[in-house]
Amino acid sequence: MKKIFNIVIVLFFLFYAYQFVFTYFSKGHTITYDIVDGNYTVNVKEIFRNDTDVDKPNYSISINAYGDVFDYLVYDDFMNQSKIVDHVKYYIDNEYSCLFVRFSNNRVLSDVICKKDNIYYPFNSISNPSEKLTDFISSLTHEGYYIKNYLNDIDESYRLDDVQVYKSNFDENHFIGLDMENSLYRITINKSNERIPLNKQEKTISTFINNYYIMSEYTENTITGFKVYNINDGKNTNITANLDISSYFLGSVGNCVYVYDPVNHIEYEISPKNNTITEYGNREKGIQFYKNGRWEKTTYDDFEVNNLSFDNEDYITYENENYDIIKKVGNTYGYYYTFKKSNHGYKLYRSSIENPDNLLYLFETDDIDSIKFILNGVYYRDKDMLKYYSDKKGNRIILVSNGLLSKNSYNVYLKDKKKLLEKDKN
Repeated sequence: MKKIFNIVIVLFFLFYAYQFVFTYFSKGHTITYDIVDGNYTVNVKEIFRNDTDVDKPNYSISINAYGDVFDYLVYDDFMNQSKIVDHVKYYIDNEYSCLFVRFSNNRVLSDVICKKDNIYYPFNSISNPSEKLTDFISSLTHEGYYIKNYLNDIDESYRLDDVQVYKSNFDENHFIGLDMENSLYRITINKSNERIPLNKQEKTISTFINNYYIMSEYTENTITGFKVYNINDGKNTNITANLDISSYFLGSVGNCVYVYDPVNHIEYEISPKNNTITEYGNREKGIQFYKNGRWEKTTYDDFEVNNLSFDNEDYITYENENYDIIKKVGNTYGYYYTFKKSNHGYKLYRSSIENPDNLLYLFETDDIDSIKFILNGVYYRDKDMLKYYSDKKGNRIILVSNGLLSKNSYNVYLKDKKKLLEKDKN
């Protein structure tokens, strides 16, 4: 009898081990299920993708509450499990319909989302919520929702020269490189931060790429090399070069940055990781440039006469008759970021690529050129502040500086960043 019992135990272990391995290494799933919330029953459609080469593995969650559809794109690791929506609370009145979602393992991954006139809003962006709606939000404390998680926390901060850093608002997975007032600042939550003096001159050119900052060095009319700073550890290396002083950066793709010498009609590829510079295009072979998510090739004279440039590899920009600017972040899965002009600049909305009409209002800014996207988060400048919107923390002040922040003066690096898109070169 004992032998049979042991065999049964082993079989059960093997069965669950098989289930775990099958689930963990599965390519994904598409399922639907219902969740009951008191008098309400909502339908959940869950799509998990683990077989994509161009997008990070993700869950696409669409929750239908009596015709109100709430979308969530989840990058968190749930060990490839299914039915990750554990609990919901639905609210509706004459003005708003709102949804609170709790995922497996008691994870709350976003603010309560409210819908009004076909536009969605994080609760904390609503300026004058009704007493009834406020009471609903307060009742969610028992469900694991805490409103303070989506508010600025300015209690814990420190100064680095003229930069005030709000540590509690910082994402622990992010490094920030800041080029300001002839200095390079390295800012992170867990490591020692520092200011590195830069010996910039009038004709110095510089750029960020991932966790590197690259700055030219020159004598008279020749760029003699590039100094490469690693934002992670602050170390620097030198790359020897021989370019005309009129050379300029074209952009970056993958782990390389590209620079063009218009006098000699030569395009170079710089790899800060490998500490190398190689010729990438010239007048005989043609010039390659990155456009609409892929490499294209043209003649050097067409490149120069038409002033062709590199697209940003993190997004593709579209024109739309109803909105001023639309940027697509991601490939098959990801987001559309929609910019609409307002009295104070632009209002920014986000929608999933799969449901582009479900617009979620994020914030308003007068400087759309300074915006940088990281997964489902957005960094942007607001006067002398650098802010960050994320689903998990809402709108937060990351740092305040007396210097001028611009799109070229800072970069945010994801510590565990994995290049998700292999850029094939023609």
